[in-house]
Amino acid sequence: ASLLTAFQSIFLNVSKTDTSFVAPSVTLAQQNRLKNREDLYFAMFKPGSTARWDGNMKKFLFQGSEDSDGEIVDQDLLPAVDEITGGFKAGARSFWSNETDGGSVSLGGATSRMKATEDSYLNRRVFTYTGVNSDLTHADNALLPSNSQLDSDWFSLPPNLESDTDYYQDLVDWTHGRDIKDIDGDDNTDESRGQMGDPLHSQPVLLNYANGGDVDSVVFVATNEGFLHAIDTATGDERYAFVPRELLKNQYKLLANEPTLRRPYGLDGGMTTWVDDTNQNGIIDSGEKAYLYIAMRRGGSQYYALDVSDINNPRYLWSIQGRTNTLDT
Repeated sequence: ASLLTAFQSIFLNVSKTDTSFVAPSVTLAQQNRLKNREDLYFAMFKPGSTARWDGNMKKFLFQGSEDSDGEIVDQDLLPAVDEITGGFKAGARSFWSNETDGGSVSLGGATSRMKATEDSYLNRRVFTYTGVNSDLTHADNALLPSNSQLDSDWFSLPPNLESDTDYYQDLVDWTHGRDIKDIDGDDNTDESRGQMGDPLHSQPVLLNYANGGDVDSVVFVATNEGFLHAIDTATGDERYAFVPRELLKNQYKLLANEPTLRRPYGLDGGMTTWVDDTNQNGIIDSGEKAYLYIAMRRGGSQYYALDVSDINNPRYLWSIQGRTNTLDT
């Protein structure tokens, strides 16, 4: 009995640990593609016993020289990693964060930028693909209850909720990002809930875009909530998010967030890109193409291709429907 109690305590403590299972991503230098820029992006998550696990993505810098091994530093340019434990220091402050966040999943990072007390959740640009218009930014693809192109059957609601119109509207709003449960207790349910699902196995992917004489970079991360997030690397702001309609069926389970031994999975696979970099400068210039390919892994058998040539306006290219040999365009 004592041994059983000890093991239960060990596993319980492990499950409460903020964790990252994927290697950090780096960006290529624009002048020399054999070198990396110094920014690092860590996909993080916190395991739990319920359907939904919290996730986040944080930015740090790697500073070093030919005479040293270098180190990971925070936005104050102070060492961010504890040499003994290998984890982030409790006093570290990642980029994009207005507070000391260390290795905490719930503090700082990209999720802190999604959460703004005075901002409506409608300021977030969240899309699905309804099959009507390949321009994901078109109103036909808006993930909002007012979009008549959305089919409630895609959400696979249980029989007791199928005819509950109010619940359906709340569910779609929650999926879009509305804080309908008032998770921060400020009595404002029209703001963004500032949450991201867990990027359990999805390694962030970066693309660089020409902006006049400057370069803007976007880091893409996919989560088990079913979302692909496009995050501006300079500010941490979300430029847009996309969730395939095949994964809308998981949203009512994620909203309920009940204890489960079979949690739902979403965009849990790898991502890769193809870039038509005509002038070989490492930047997506006007007229050049960039395609992003996303796999589902345990979330399902589909592959998705998006045209992300425009930094703010993604387009749906196709999906391969697994086990059917069907190409959906």
